[in-house]
Amino acid sequence: MDMMLKNHVIYDETALGASATYLGPDGKLTYYSYDLGLDEIAQDVVDQSITMAIRDIRTVITMLEGEVQTITNSEQSYAIGDVVLAGAWVMSSVDDAQQADFVAIGTDGQCLHKVRYTPDMADTGDDGRNSEGLGIEERFHRVMQQLAPYGRDKQAQPIVTSPNGRLASYGTVVTADTGLNLLR
Repeated sequence: MDMMLKNHVIYDETALGASATYLGPDGKLTYYSYDLGLDEIAQDVVDQSITMAIRDIRTVITMLEGEVQTITNSEQSYAIGDVVLAGAWVMSSVDDAQQADFVAIGTDGQCLHKVRYTPDMADTGDDGRNSEGLGIEERFHRVMQQLAPYGRDKQAQPIVTSPNGRLASYGTVVTADTGLNLLR
């Protein structure tokens, strides 16, 4: 597998849950699962979390003296188990280099589930495609496919776990529009 688990963190403050970061030639993906100390996660909390995640990306880009060029809602939703994630792409430039970030958040009612993906843009041409002809969203799909063993097999290293068990996630990822299982 090209994507390798780089870091798995269970945060001391249980409200912050846990995260797992994967690195590979297609970029970096971090998966978070957390409950903010709430017993129930309503849709307005998800909406606020997406807004805050995009604001965080913008803040970092500004700190790096970069410029946000576009923020575009993703045309596809993704499901991890029963959780449907919706998100946005943030395109920017830092030191004259193109950068892309994807963030998506959803809930199962008890926890927020967040995916943050940053593709490697080093070999990306002006048309947004890499040397293999893949666009950034296609690379995101490939990354999710590579994490398939973690999504299907509960005996494998899970995507993310925490001590209280509420924050464990072993779901699969599909495009909500087509129902295509990206993890086959």
